[in-house]
Amino acid sequence: MAARIFLLDTTLADGIRADDIALAPIDQVRIALRLDALGVDYLEIDPRGGAARFMQEARRVALRSTRLLARVPFGSSNQRERKSALERALRFEAAGVVLHCGALEDGPDLAAAIARVRERGREAVVRFEDWFARWNAAPDRALAAVADAAAAGARHVLLRDCSASLLPRRLGEAVAAARRAAGRRVGIGVGCANDAGLAVASVIEGVGRGAVIAEGAINGYGPRCGLADLVQVAANLSLKRPGQPVLPADRLRLLAPTARFVAELANQAPDRRAPFVGDAAFLGNQRDLPLDPRRLGSRRRQPLEDGHGHSLLSRIARARGLRSHEARKLLAELRALEARGFRFEGAEASFELALRRLTGNLPHFFEVESYRCLSERVGADRRVEATCVVRVGKHRERTAANGDGPLHALDAALRRSLERFYPGLRDMRLHDYKVRLLPGPRNAAATARVLVESGDRRERWGTSGVSDDLVDASFLALVDAISWKLHKDGVRPVAPDTIAPLAASAS
Repeated sequence: MAARIFLLDTTLADGIRADDIALAPIDQVRIALRLDALGVDYLEIDPRGGAARFMQEARRVALRSTRLLARVPFGSSNQRERKSALERALRFEAAGVVLHCGALEDGPDLAAAIARVRERGREAVVRFEDWFARWNAAPDRALAAVADAAAAGARHVLLRDCSASLLPRRLGEAVAAARRAAGRRVGIGVGCANDAGLAVASVIEGVGRGAVIAEGAINGYGPRCGLADLVQVAANLSLKRPGQPVLPADRLRLLAPTARFVAELANQAPDRRAPFVGDAAFLGNQRDLPLDPRRLGSRRRQPLEDGHGHSLLSRIARARGLRSHEARKLLAELRALEARGFRFEGAEASFELALRRLTGNLPHFFEVESYRCLSERVGADRRVEATCVVRVGKHRERTAANGDGPLHALDAALRRSLERFYPGLRDMRLHDYKVRLLPGPRNAAATARVLVESGDRRERWGTSGVSDDLVDASFLALVDAISWKLHKDGVRPVAPDTIAPLAASAS
């Protein structure tokens, strides 16, 4: 029977070392809870990375099965600094300590540290930084370090490939040798940097050659090119080892939501093409997909064009009961929109609204008669003010609002006009905003394409706007976002005589 494989996540130790990621302590706790729900076995934290505040927050919650490991940098030559770092880690309410070694020659000091960890009733784990490069250069010395750590009482020995020095097959040979050197009672773990794009393959190869701990970070976050993506590692080791998956089926369904959740808290745009969990991972017909996306907590998405070049728009038109000439007219108008720069992938709400507008099946909730956005700077002070004139039935509203930027000010002014008529808009929020400039003809201005992600308490949706003016493109996407919210909630357009007219209001 194959040995059980443990997952070790280092998002809160290595992932936060990425130059574009910063996590508040409360966000780290929320990630820890999600990883616990997912079924991750070990979660490593770094006392130098604000773990003290993290532990203060973590005391308010309880992890069901995930065990916390506190990292101790064991690379300093100063014994006092080593001892201080070890004692600081032991004060945390963690299940174990990771002695993070930068060299192989720390035998006596490392043995003493392992003994101290075990004396305090904690699990002693040793990690050798860049061990595979050292094994490649001097195998005997590298294997002796593993054997010494095992003999000193380490529960696990983690081997890290920091320089992407080996191809997966060669790395697997090193893992097999380390497994023999460590003995049966000590588990070997493998973690790899992704500098050569081989991190996931290398970790899986290491598991195949005897490692019992697969190490990585959610979404592959980490310094430089990141670490092995634990999402991909867990998916492969679960789907392709059906006899003994690392995550059972009920936990595997949490994989895609967890990846998106961590990306959201890390303020990172989710990778659309990420295997297993990206928006494009299951783009296509059911028969073309490698597996059922529901097993991973994802869903199938239908592209606008299929692999044979036949437009799915025609199928959509037929499904709506349109006649052939109506379908041709609809497709021509949609293609004209795409020629202007509209891209409906990632903006499904705008696509659905466009279909309904063109077929006359969209209720008329409101009409924007005009808007204006003024941005000015006086010295160090900056102010943005937006004014909207909106008509709802026979009612005409003129509203102004200030904001941190044009989109924020326009959103505030528009919703201030509409919330009295449609109170459900109060729980709508803007989550993401992306801009891309599309090159225009020679000597012509570029076209701006804006993608806005909005959401409420239940779901999120994307809308798009295209214009040769960035503010106008943003406003069009914003209007679509509000229209979709009203449509999806089944709101009925306000009857003209139900609400008395309002005077103009301003922030």
